[in-house]
Amino acid sequence: MADQTHQQATDKSSTTAKTGFAWDIDAATTDPYEKLMCIHNPDDDSLIRNLPIPVTPLDQNTKDISLNPDRKTSIRIFRPATELSVTNKLPVIIYFHGGGFILFSAASTIVHNFCQSIATHLPAVVVSVNYRLAPESRLPAAYDDAVDGLNWVKTQALDTLNGEPWLKEYADFSNCFIMGCSSGANIAYYANLRALEMDLEPIKINGLILHIPFFGSLERTESELRLINDPYLAPSVSDVMWELALPVGSSRDHVYCNPRHDDGESSGIKVGLTKRCLVIGFYGDPVIDRQIQLVKMLEEKDKSTVTATNIFDRLHTITTTDPYEKLMCIHNPDDDTLIRNLPNPLTILTEDDQNTKDISLNPDRETSIRLFRPPAELSVANKLPIIIYFHGGGFILFNAASTMSHNFCQSIAAHLPALVVSVDYRLAPESRLPAAYDDAVEALNWVKDQALDISNGEPWLKEYADFSRCFIMGCSAGGNIAYHANLRAVEMDLEPVKINGLILHIPFFGSVKRTESELRLVNDLYLAPSLSDVMWELALPVGSSRDHVYCNPSIDDGESSGIKVGLIKRCLVIGFYGDPLIDRQIQLVKMLEEKGVKVETCIAEGGFHGVAFHDSKTLETLLGKLKQFI
Repeated sequence: MADQTHQQATDKSSTTAKTGFAWDIDAATTDPYEKLMCIHNPDDDSLIRNLPIPVTPLDQNTKDISLNPDRKTSIRIFRPATELSVTNKLPVIIYFHGGGFILFSAASTIVHNFCQSIATHLPAVVVSVNYRLAPESRLPAAYDDAVDGLNWVKTQALDTLNGEPWLKEYADFSNCFIMGCSSGANIAYYANLRALEMDLEPIKINGLILHIPFFGSLERTESELRLINDPYLAPSVSDVMWELALPVGSSRDHVYCNPRHDDGESSGIKVGLTKRCLVIGFYGDPVIDRQIQLVKMLEEKDKSTVTATNIFDRLHTITTTDPYEKLMCIHNPDDDTLIRNLPNPLTILTEDDQNTKDISLNPDRETSIRLFRPPAELSVANKLPIIIYFHGGGFILFNAASTMSHNFCQSIAAHLPALVVSVDYRLAPESRLPAAYDDAVEALNWVKDQALDISNGEPWLKEYADFSRCFIMGCSAGGNIAYHANLRAVEMDLEPVKINGLILHIPFFGSVKRTESELRLVNDLYLAPSLSDVMWELALPVGSSRDHVYCNPSIDDGESSGIKVGLIKRCLVIGFYGDPLIDRQIQLVKMLEEKGVKVETCIAEGGFHGVAFHDSKTLETLLGKLKQFI
């Protein structure tokens, strides 16, 4: 995707429509179309978009307005959530969303929330333009829609009687800014060039804001070569976006893609007329070199690309330094609940799903199990191992139906092969630890009940499961749950079920004291320590520090946990040196080995927290290691 910090289909058929971000190895994300979950129909130059894109409905501080009915374009307006004064007029941000010209809309939750943040924190009135997408409407269609957006703002400024009320009452039309993110920043750039030739009075464009702007060319830059396998915007994905967005037959050296290309017109002169420009980028972005090239080009035109005016400085403050904003969550301390705004695509089961089913675990707790079996034809003679699996999400996010978790379990079931019992446990803070551990124990007992109930047990387990080969597995926070579930399991009578091993995939642990890897990766994009801290704050018993035994397994809890650790039969720990948690995972391995546990490790160079959900080669390696261990 060309936004979401440049940055979150198991099948090219219609079944992909019900899935989310596909991390199944069969979806091999080396194919950029599969990674984008899109199918291009060259006959009519249309795009089937299977990527789940949550949308946000309107509230009292947002409204949708038609822009051009013939083009089916519109505007979503945002005003600050705070009480407004008609005497203190607000700047106007004319905003263009990202998505590589081919995805998303002004109503997409990720776009909506970002514009809402801008409106609230500046404060400002945000005019988010819902432009036409490619390939159905190739460039310069989006640029034309941007001009419509600018003219619409001008019309509101002129129509003092019947203009849009929010703009009429609160907008300072002499303080307008054109802004875009990713491909939206490309649109903003070219909209600004057109604006320089337009009569927009009485509105005044006081600056151009380019957030991770999306440009390209035929020749790769150093950052694109270095980040060739970037999980968010690999160059191969960018290439497809440009292929679908540029005029048919154009190369990436077209001026729409490469602003340094001489189009034989006056674009160079117009660039020099740009008043002020702010460019925001990140060195971990494959497009960073192009953004730096753009800055140099603008500076050569004698423009100041970095300014210190209030609106630009304050815009920097909306970046995700606030962990709650990054998690897109709001904690209500009064009832200890969490409003979760982070998009969570779900895979909803249908009658066509022959290899997955949902089963209630504890109706009172609203817990359940999602059971997976391999898609291949099964034999009752060749029994399969059972993986009792716990998903990640910092104890506070996601569930067994989350597409990322669903596809991962589907991959395990298919490639080992195995039966996967994915536990949909209770989330914190509404149900703080040890609630998830209690749900894990219920799941273990549920598997035991199926083994004992020869007549009425779950048919898939009764027919295909080898109850003498069970494994407890979890990812991230689920790895923590798996660890503590295993400690409880060693004291339980689970016969005839036998737990043959514990599998900890990037397990989530912590302590009050930072490790070297946490300090080194303090600004990690995926799991910065500040994010981990918030997750622990919401998950641990109220008043507990991160040196609670649930978080820090090296703490002596005054009970027999140390002895129980030594009773774990075998353990596989999977980690990556690019993960801030790697030092804790290595500490865990050492502790387990000191207790006499037979530990196998699969710790790889590079990577990041959750890399296996983003990179098909890493997933393939992980599945191979699981198969070897089991």
